[in-house]
Amino acid sequence: MRDKAWGHLDNVVLYVLPGIMLVFSAMGFLGYNHESSTEWYVGFTNIFCAAMVTILPLLKRKGWFIAPYWLIIPVSLNVMMYGISLFLGFYHYFWWWDEFTHMLSSMLVAILVFIALGAIECHTNHISLPKPAFLLATFLITVGIGNAWELFEGAVDFLVSSNHMQDIDAFDTLTDTTMDAVGALIVVAIGAVTLRKRRFCKVISGMWFEERMAVMGKRWDRRCISPDDPEYEDICEEIGRLKD
Repeated sequence: MRDKAWGHLDNVVLYVLPGIMLVFSAMGFLGYNHESSTEWYVGFTNIFCAAMVTILPLLKRKGWFIAPYWLIIPVSLNVMMYGISLFLGFYHYFWWWDEFTHMLSSMLVAILVFIALGAIECHTNHISLPKPAFLLATFLITVGIGNAWELFEGAVDFLVSSNHMQDIDAFDTLTDTTMDAVGALIVVAIGAVTLRKRRFCKVISGMWFEERMAVMGKRWDRRCISPDDPEYEDICEEIGRLKD
């Protein structure tokens, strides 16, 4: 059933934005992209970006992670920026574009990880992390996602017989992962300062979607126990009360 928090803007993010990426993908396959990257590489990368854009709205529709618009839209536009700038050749024209986009992407991913871990931390009874471990987990998960992106670029090269990754040296990949770490550190540092002045759950509860996060937390609690556990039915009833 569609979540009550679902709105027209969510439909735009779920259908229109991926549609735009698929248009750029089709134009890439047809050879209209900048010649610094092959048609197949640009085409498949934009398909992947289109799929990535749908993740947050689909999680929201399912009620598993109710991200606010101020998070969904920047993350979606950031993913689109990668595919479109690859199509237009920005990475070829501007030497600093690659470093800038990696740091920006890493910061947005770190914010997303910070909020997701915080939602679980503050709204579950079965999952808990000390603050240092929480900040370290945010950093490591973010850097891990950045490294996974580099592996994805190499995999696309292999699958479509492209030379995109071969045309750049190992120093460029090292720079990318370094900028990913820098972006993650910036967010972790801001998070550490914020948590020093305010209690963690107050930070999370001030993000305008507290009610939905409470429901999500109870769903995570339900996943942590067996259906035969007496607490399971109590959690199900509490989820029903929170949703009403």
